[in-house]
Amino acid sequence: MLPGLYLRQVNRDERTASDAAGEQERPDGIPGTPVLAEVYGLHAAARETTPDAIRAFFDARTSLGRQPTLTEVADTAAFLVSGRASGLTGTIVNLSCGSIVD
Repeated sequence: MLPGLYLRQVNRDERTASDAAGEQERPDGIPGTPVLAEVYGLHAAARETTPDAIRAFFDARTSLGRQPTLTEVADTAAFLVSGRASGLTGTIVNLSCGSIVD
């Protein structure tokens, strides 16, 4: 499970990707979250650069050249709690855009 990602228990048929995107589940390590914006700001200040330069540094170290979005995380979470994922067991979902290659 991603740090900071907590899904409330709901009936699997009730949850959609748009529901997940609009709720309070905010993974801290995903760009677009206040926590990561603060972390980028702290790193930027320590290195006398900008938060955008810090993000570009991390983006360049992924296979896709970017980091996952909140929407991608929410869509994945919605799928995992849906009936469509009922056949999955013991699954680890890698949403790192290739920064962690398994």
